[in-house]
Amino acid sequence: MSRTYIVYELLRRVRYADDDKMKFGIQRLISNGTYDDGFPLHDGRYDKDPPNGTLSTRRLLYQEWARPLCWYKRQPLWLVRKYFGDQIGLYFTWLGFYTKMLIPAAIVGVISFLFGIISLQDNIASTGKEFCDLSRNLSSVIVSRDICDENGPGNFTMCPLCDKACHYWKLKDSCTFSKFTFLFDNPATVFFSIFMAFWATMYLELWKRKQSIIAWEWDLDGFEEEEDARPEFEAKVSQDFPFFLIRRSVPLAKSTRLNPVTMQYEPYLTRLEKLLRLFTVSSFVFFLLFLVIGAVFGVIVYRITIIAVLNSSTVDMFKTNAKLVASLTAAVMSLFVIEILNWVSALLVFARLALVFVFLLYMKVAEYLTNMELPRTQTEFENSYTFKMFLQDRDSSTHPFPENFKMVITVDSLQGRFFGYPGNTGARKSFSYDLCDPAGCLFELCIQLCIIMVGKQALNNFQELALPTVINWWRRRMWSSRATAEDRAQKVKEELAPRWEQDYTLSPVSQMALFEEYLEMVIQFGFVTLFVAAFPLAPLFALLNNIVELRLDAYNFVCQVRRPLPKRAQDIGAWFGILKAVTYMAVVCNHEEPLLSRESDFLTRTRSKMAATSDINMYPFVNVVTLINHDCDHKWSVFSFQAFVIAYTTDFIPRMVYEYGYSSDETLRGYINASLSVFDTTNPNFTEEFLAEEDRNESTTCRYPGYRNPPNDPDGAYEPSLMYWHIFAARLVFVVIFEHMVFALTGILASIVPDVPEAVKVQMQRERFLARQALFDTEKKKIQAEKKEKNMGMPPPGGSSPLSTRSPRSVSPILVPPEEVDKPSPSSLHPPRF
Repeated sequence: MSRTYIVYELLRRVRYADDDKMKFGIQRLISNGTYDDGFPLHDGRYDKDPPNGTLSTRRLLYQEWARPLCWYKRQPLWLVRKYFGDQIGLYFTWLGFYTKMLIPAAIVGVISFLFGIISLQDNIASTGKEFCDLSRNLSSVIVSRDICDENGPGNFTMCPLCDKACHYWKLKDSCTFSKFTFLFDNPATVFFSIFMAFWATMYLELWKRKQSIIAWEWDLDGFEEEEDARPEFEAKVSQDFPFFLIRRSVPLAKSTRLNPVTMQYEPYLTRLEKLLRLFTVSSFVFFLLFLVIGAVFGVIVYRITIIAVLNSSTVDMFKTNAKLVASLTAAVMSLFVIEILNWVSALLVFARLALVFVFLLYMKVAEYLTNMELPRTQTEFENSYTFKMFLQDRDSSTHPFPENFKMVITVDSLQGRFFGYPGNTGARKSFSYDLCDPAGCLFELCIQLCIIMVGKQALNNFQELALPTVINWWRRRMWSSRATAEDRAQKVKEELAPRWEQDYTLSPVSQMALFEEYLEMVIQFGFVTLFVAAFPLAPLFALLNNIVELRLDAYNFVCQVRRPLPKRAQDIGAWFGILKAVTYMAVVCNHEEPLLSRESDFLTRTRSKMAATSDINMYPFVNVVTLINHDCDHKWSVFSFQAFVIAYTTDFIPRMVYEYGYSSDETLRGYINASLSVFDTTNPNFTEEFLAEEDRNESTTCRYPGYRNPPNDPDGAYEPSLMYWHIFAARLVFVVIFEHMVFALTGILASIVPDVPEAVKVQMQRERFLARQALFDTEKKKIQAEKKEKNMGMPPPGGSSPLSTRSPRSVSPILVPPEEVDKPSPSSLHPPRF
């Protein structure tokens, strides 16, 4: 591994022309066609033992690690690191650790899901007085039962879901949705959300401990401090392009400086030029991110259009299940937009060339932007490139990370937020009928997550297995067609072809080969941690996928692709910062931010409206809103994402407010009636502009989701009711309490778990002690030799001793060869298994 890396560094830096300092490196010769390619060779065949009987490393890795039947075995990480290098070894270490950590999360998620199934079965199997005590305490079961009651709330006439084309419908049509929702929206959801917050924190803390052990055992500490500058940086830093005007206008700009550590001149980029380069690159990246906003609203328009079309259909099945069909098709569309639009172009339909063109184009753009920044080291280059491709990569057409979460965030944050009441005309009328079902929005969010966690992951695994196989088959076919004689095929058949010819037909592997592997897992980690309250089975499906993913990646690296260039790395790079940001993501409220920002007086107006009421029960909420309003005047309104999923996507808070503030028996009996407002359909304007002709005389009133005053109410018809303001305040209280409690407890947990195990600290101190001892012994021997030569009347070699002319602090350390240092035995250095 070390010899391969040294050879590559020499080839990477050597110049092939003296007249141009930019003409250097094997990569430039490959790009201009001088060479076809350059890559390290595999260590023999993986599927057959060599004739001499010596088992190659590649063959051993295949037998004990890469075969599908080895899925239950532990990974030989030392052997993986030896064969592929530190960077790939760290990736498989991290992936194996993440997969193991998913086991407890999957178990608790399954228990939460089974809790919902058991509670729902109790509800179905019992009625009236036979309703068991357990289900009586689970008040949310009553909501599902009321919706399904044909003689009760289930017989309510609901307002049309769209203008003209839609018709009246009965609340009992949502019976199936309410039962499905309860499987995930039950009392166990809040507990599981808190558990996942602790799980994510423990995962990060334990990974830091694991990484410190690996870094010490593999001798990776301090690599980034000792890393040399990239040859591209050294060559371009003194050039004027593309910032020649800046250099001419800034006389202090220089290309070299004296390094205070090495006391040698090195290439240098001024801080002003760094900022200008960063500003140019960031502007382009943010422009691409803003395009995602249009895609989010595009999904809303699609849902509304599909619902209107299906409701006007003559097929009863489509009319009854219009919202379900819209949700399913939107989720599937999102999945295949993410996966298939990479294969489809607006000009070239279903053309693979479109994917190649779009992806390669953005890769070139991202690489150009990263080179424009001029990172000093290869690690800095890879980190910067990772962030750009993380935000804009081929996995999501041209908007990967935001696009992967686009559909979920649309349902979680925007659906139903623009609706006021039937017949309400306003600036956002086109979005006003994207409503949640009376049973809640959670079932639609769950559908999105289920399709992503199951369908998308299965599709990715199939693609990772099939694509390299097809590419290798095609390359072997093309290589055989290039043969000038039949003996080439005979040599391959008899296994006499040289190793480089056999490896040349394998799929090439880029320097950023691990990017897509990390990206897939980080997106999965985001779904598991951010939206787990809506889909408790997400950790289970992630665990099953990762078991397959780990062996599939191992199989591809060992069998399907050329041997990657071994690289050194200190850690998993920028991905740890991304994981930490996802874990501790405190999202500035999507639709709540305008309500809580400094420029908005929404909270002030809310407090005034609540204070004007004579209801004494409103006073605590007035104080709460006053406190939140005061807090927003001093800092950003940033909250935990999990808290918003529970508070604004589920019906947990409205049900709690009704149960403990409005219900006479502290149950949810009557909650459905309270959560559905009444609308007067006899209004002539509403009848002519919104109702279909066949429905105009069917009913004088209809129900719609919302907490608003009835018609002819003295406080204002269709204005937000008192219960609305109670729920509004309770949601804010829940978010603040939940966020502060979780962050406080996870912060305490993070401070308790040390980043470096005590045993590793002791061994590191032992190493430093032995290094100082070796240096002391070396200096002592040198002084003794100088004294002995002085006593014999002979001048010491190299003149006088440096100790006689320099202060002790300025003595240069003299290192002895490694074989002369009395190093401890391996058993004393390696700590016990952690």
